[in-house]
Amino acid sequence: MQDMVCWSKDFIADFRSLERGSPREGVQRNELFCCWQPPEDGVYKANCDTVVEMGGNRVGVGTIIRDSTGAVFASCSQILKANFSITVAKLVAVQKCLHFGMDCGLIPCMIESDEASVAKWINDGDNGNYECDTLISDISSTSSNLNGVTFGHIHKRFNKVAQTLAKNALGISEDAYWKEDYPGSISKKIEANMPG
Repeated sequence: MQDMVCWSKDFIADFRSLERGSPREGVQRNELFCCWQPPEDGVYKANCDTVVEMGGNRVGVGTIIRDSTGAVFASCSQILKANFSITVAKLVAVQKCLHFGMDCGLIPCMIESDEASVAKWINDGDNGNYECDTLISDISSTSSNLNGVTFGHIHKRFNKVAQTLAKNALGISEDAYWKEDYPGSISKKIEANMPG
């Protein structure tokens, strides 16, 4: 419930800042007015998201990894049998995304979540919430042993590809992985995100 309240407050603040013509403090203008942004040359960008099944005990995790041209290098839909809060699910998505990127050899990379607090907690190394400490610690220690892994925030409306992959996960019985490919259900979203 608290996650929904926080999300609602952020949404209203973003909306009001748009009405005034200036973004609220802490929200960058490009986050409000443009689309998915490719990473720098030589770096991959991994976007991740989760969908928590309402009334169920399953969480769908979606990850897509692209390069500076927008080309897809890997994607996956993973299903977890768990009953996580939204916040924990978002942290699990980042953890799964990090390990997927490592398994595919797609490091250095920028990992983006559409939950701003998650990126902040990982970058700060703490969130003051015991429930998330173990996940944050694992993500921080794993990434500290890698060169060039960073964590950032992407607005939810620009993270639709990862969100669709997460939704797809709830419709499958086992994890699905694609190397230099992706399911047809995200083709139009991929094309809409292509730079230029």
